[in-house]
Amino acid sequence: MLSPDVILVMFVLYFLGLMCDLPLLVIVDNGSTEEDLPAFKQTSIYGIDVVVVDHHHPDAVVDQYLLPSI
Repeated sequence: MLSPDVILVMFVLYFLGLMCDLPLLVIVDNGSTEEDLPAFKQTSIYGIDVVVVDHHHPDAVVDQYLLPSI
């Protein structure tokens, strides 16, 4: 989950118009379990694309948020 400090900084930058082109968030060796869904939902609020690189198979609940592996 994103820390409150990160969310605050993102909100302030977005509000000031300094974060028009939101970054791409790359998550390595994490992000394929149900515990990660709140973070995905938070980043989607801000329009941030997320790439998950993980050697684990995703949980069934997470599958609906992911594109098929390449």
